[in-house]
Amino acid sequence: PDFEKLAAWRHAHRLALSAYGLSKLLPPEERFALADQIRRSAASVPANIAEGYSRCSDTEFSYFIRVALGSAAELQSLALLARDLGYVEHDRLAGFWPQAAQTIRMIRGLHRRVQEDIEVIDAIISRLSLSFPLPFAAVRRRLLP
Repeated sequence: PDFEKLAAWRHAHRLALSAYGLSKLLPPEERFALADQIRRSAASVPANIAEGYSRCSDTEFSYFIRVALGSAAELQSLALLARDLGYVEHDRLAGFWPQAAQTIRMIRGLHRRVQEDIEVIDAIISRLSLSFPLPFAAVRRRLLP
């Protein structure tokens, strides 16, 4: 799939794999609670990047990237909770924190680039709309819903 070309997606995928490993460290009584929540938020990060990438507009892609960022923050919060509840020792999370931080930086960078593209397209269409209001307004709706 084309989304695999995105560095942010590859980082998010590796983070999800790490989070699944983390969830296996939790006690059995957390299998259907905290462990499940960790797995769902972890899987959501690369899944939202992939879904947004497949959409027909940069505006939609931007939305899904923001959802992925939210899921990544949720994952970090849940990892802290697992640590603070004594389910996972601090040293077991030592590699997780930099990986999560790097993934979030990559996703933010992707979001910045998509937003810049939106602004450029919007500026071009706005300038063209001054001369040709109806056709370019329709083009804008198609490109940037």
